[in-house]
Amino acid sequence: MSGLKSIELQVALPRTQTAGKLQDQIQQRSAVVQDQLAQKQAEEQRQKNQIITETESAIQKKISRDEEQKGNNSNKHVKAKKKQEDEASEANKEEAHPYKGKHVDIKL
Repeated sequence: MSGLKSIELQVALPRTQTAGKLQDQIQQRSAVVQDQLAQKQAEEQRQKNQIITETESAIQKKISRDEEQKGNNSNKHVKAKKKQEDEASEANKEEAHPYKGKHVDIKL
């Protein structure tokens, strides 16, 4: 033997087992810490994505509301323009002579 007595072996063996358990716990602790960090980062990323999605949906709502308002305004303009054209065409119809033509054909 290497100079260890049986009494010393009785003390040394349990300590090596305890040291082995401690080493194993230390290794597992680092893995647990990494898992916790990964979960925390995933949660933060999910929250950021949710904020971005909410912001984008709010922007889309505002854009659609603005387009709707522009559409209403442009519809009013189109209707007013059409009404003016109708009134002008009616005025032209009243001025038109009943049996004179509108076009002149010239042949040479």
